[in-house]
Amino acid sequence: MCLPWVRQHGFAALVVVLLVVAEITVAAGSTEGPAAVRYLFPLLWTVPLLFYRRAPAVIVLVVLGAITVEAYLAQPSTEADIVLLPVVLAFWIAGRIDNEMRSIVIGLVGSGLAVLTVAQNPGPVTGSDVVFLAIAAGAPYAVGVSMRAHDRSERELRRRAEELERTREAETRAALAEERTHIARELHDVVGHSVTLMTVQAGAARMIIESDPPAARERLLAVEHAGREALAEMRRLLGVLRAPGGSDSLGPQPGVDDLEQLVSGARSVGLDIELAVEGEPLTLPAGEALAAYRIVQEALTNVSKHAADPRVAVRVRYVPGAVELTIENDGDRSVGPDWETSGGHGVIGMRERVHLYGGHLDVGPRPQGGFVVRARLPIEPHTR
Repeated sequence: MCLPWVRQHGFAALVVVLLVVAEITVAAGSTEGPAAVRYLFPLLWTVPLLFYRRAPAVIVLVVLGAITVEAYLAQPSTEADIVLLPVVLAFWIAGRIDNEMRSIVIGLVGSGLAVLTVAQNPGPVTGSDVVFLAIAAGAPYAVGVSMRAHDRSERELRRRAEELERTREAETRAALAEERTHIARELHDVVGHSVTLMTVQAGAARMIIESDPPAARERLLAVEHAGREALAEMRRLLGVLRAPGGSDSLGPQPGVDDLEQLVSGARSVGLDIELAVEGEPLTLPAGEALAAYRIVQEALTNVSKHAADPRVAVRVRYVPGAVELTIENDGDRSVGPDWETSGGHGVIGMRERVHLYGGHLDVGPRPQGGFVVRARLPIEPHTR
């Protein structure tokens, strides 16, 4: 577990340890100033360097401030050459501060502290002192600024590369979806042709089944062959339209008869559901039966996600020429689930399914509180 820390901070920790040892060695050879000052302040201008990534501005001020204060309390300790390295590191850290204005301010304040430290040296300040201070402070600061600019450029390049990768993936998905739609449209035409052929052949067989049974048999065989082809193409069409990672099952889809099982599952997650079936049940086409099931399923899902009250009434009502679905959720009048703007596509899917079969859908809040979904799916006369 410590290996990542050593890899990231090991070199800095080693440098600081060596600095601490050197500074304490210098303090031990000096007799000016209190011993506590000689041994404490070297720790103040070395140990904080370990934390320069977390608070660089604070670290710079602590290190240079400690050196300046030490110059006035135990001056010989700051005259040692070993003090130069913490100064150089402090200005390098100041140059690397990510905020440019803050970096400049910290650099100027650090320069002021460095001037105060040099001014405390015995004798007048000479030109060589000024040049030395400019080099000791300016050079590492400039290196830090250069490294900061390089880091910013590298981060920007990395961000652009990631953005380009996301754009490329989105374009690939869009192109794939367009191609899949094109293929599906072609397969739809093939299936439509096969169904048309089946209708024509079946009609011809019906007309001659009594007068010419062998010919009618040939027509029915053609219907069977076209049906098999249409089924095969339909499977291919479903394979094209199926989302990547989706289920490959081609088994029977759920319908109205499976609502009891759906309600039982919803009750197990905390919903209080009352299911009622009114009228004489009719056999719906598979597509409409699936649409009715999905509408109830989506409504119950929205109740579990957004409604404060778990009580739900589900009513399936068979009327002449249609089946009506009503899903009502009780709730406070002032608070209701905003299904239309909740960020999902459930209501949109409901509308698409209902409109596909020429039905009607109402979704909205109830006057007495809560929410209601009402759907009407027409039933073709031959289905009844």
